[in-house]
Amino acid sequence: MIKVIGVLVASAVVYKLDYPTVKKSKSNRDKFVYWIFFLFVVGIMILYVLEVPFPNPTEWIKQVYKPVGEPYKQLVERIVNQ
Repeated sequence: MIKVIGVLVASAVVYKLDYPTVKKSKSNRDKFVYWIFFLFVVGIMILYVLEVPFPNPTEWIKQVYKPVGEPYKQLVERIVNQ
């Protein structure tokens, strides 16, 4: 629980430092995108300090390309084993 509080305190410090810059932005879209990314990163950091396992993006790429690469892998194995 202390780790989560530490993340929240660090996030508050970052917010305090960034707030003047965000406030100066005239575009509501920029503010919206900033808050979406900020909250996403805070959420990821909380999951990280709680040691919640979440998949690595590399694993997602492997899952997508595995069916595509399997025929080529078999072809190369047949050629090498001849």
